[in-house]
Amino acid sequence: MKKITINIILYFLLILLFDGDFFHHIYCLYVKKLFILWIY
Repeated sequence: MKKITINIILYFLLILLFDGDFFHHIYCLYVKKLFILWIY
């Protein structure tokens, strides 16, 4: 679980650094995948 948390933090940093549509799209996909994994 800690590794996932670190990944989330890294993605937030990526968004802050590259506040663009491309990274936002990747982030949304990543979050959806994490959310699905977390539910099941």
